Amino acid sequence: MRLQDKRSTTPQHWIEDIKLEYDALTKARDQIAVRNMNTTSPKSKLTFKPTLWPTLATIALLPVLISLGLWQWHRADYKQRLHEHYFSTQGSTPLTLDQALKDPEGFRYFPMSLHGHYLPEKQFLQDNQFYEHQVGFYVLTPFITDSHDIVLVNRGWITKQPPQTKLDLSTQPVTITGRVSAPPSRTFFLGNNFTSSNPKWPKVMQAIKMRDLSEAFGQPLQPIILLLNPDQPDGFARNWQPQGLPPEKHRAYSLQWFAFASLLVVLFVVLNIRHRNPYERRKTQ
Repeated sequence: MRLQDKRSTTPQHWIEDIKLEYDALTKARDQIAVRNMNTTSPKSKLTFKPTLWPTLATIALLPVLISLGLWQWHRADYKQRLHEHYFSTQGSTPLTLDQALKDPEGFRYFPMSLHGHYLPEKQFLQDNQFYEHQVGFYVLTPFITDSHDIVLVNRGWITKQPPQTKLDLSTQPVTITGRVSAPPSRTFFLGNNFTSSNPKWPKVMQAIKMRDLSEAFGQPLQPIILLLNPDQPDGFARNWQPQGLPPEKHRAYSLQWFAFASLLVVLFVVLNIRHRNPYERRKTQ
């Protein structure tokens, strides 16, 4: 016993004991590492928890944005058909006034021919009309046919301050041709349709409202307008095209509204995603 105690206190055995303890600690560390690798560590999870006001706003706005996109898309289809119809009617046999009056909207942009003479003493100027990025007037001149029907003829665009004699024209019988245009069914303007109460002619108006124009003229006007062909005399600047925006514009607006709707959905989802740590749940239990 004394020999063993003496040997255990020698420096060489101290070193051996330290090595044994170090090996034991290393083995224990490796065992712990392997056990941790085999055990799935809890990770944070993504949860979708929408709050009240963003949800209500999304429910209210999303149908509106989609509806606007669909409306613009349908308008694009309508304008496309209108443009195709406009060019397809070129070269057609001109309608008579009686034929066109049966369905002015259905015969829109069809050729029409009238025989009679102008009534230049009472003309109308439609305000705020644009031609080549300039604002001016459309000149609408009454035309009385052989059957004593009075039709407004849109003779084209003029600048804001034309010479008074520029509106004058002959009252001799003549045959004119143009395209059928139906007056708008609904008009919107502020105040009086006529910008001045001055009884002198020509009268400046804001919109083509046949009732107002007939009252001012003193005789009933037919609910139809003839767009005077560019090759006809006694006209002004004319480059008739289907009214309103082209189909491409409507499609661009439609895609814009659909993009807004998609962006709204993405924002709603992203802003309502939360990170949940599983340790927090364990702490609360």
